[in-house]
Amino acid sequence: MGKHLKLKKDRKRKAQRPKYADAALVSVRMVDAVKITGISRTKLYSLIREGALPTAKIGRATLLLIEDLRALIVSAKQ
Repeated sequence: MGKHLKLKKDRKRKAQRPKYADAALVSVRMVDAVKITGISRTKLYSLIREGALPTAKIGRATLLLIEDLRALIVSAKQ
């Protein structure tokens, strides 16, 4: 029983995405965009629908460019 629980725990740990502190990210998925910007997922999808925030779709992944997220925040500040 203990071995089974340990294997399950290890699988969970491997499923998490690695954090690259030194790497310059080009794009992020929606979940990460919410964390980075502090804007809700619903609002981000609304901005995408309005055309205010462009996306790249690769397979099932919706990717947001970091530079577009920065531009969105900067434009909201002015």
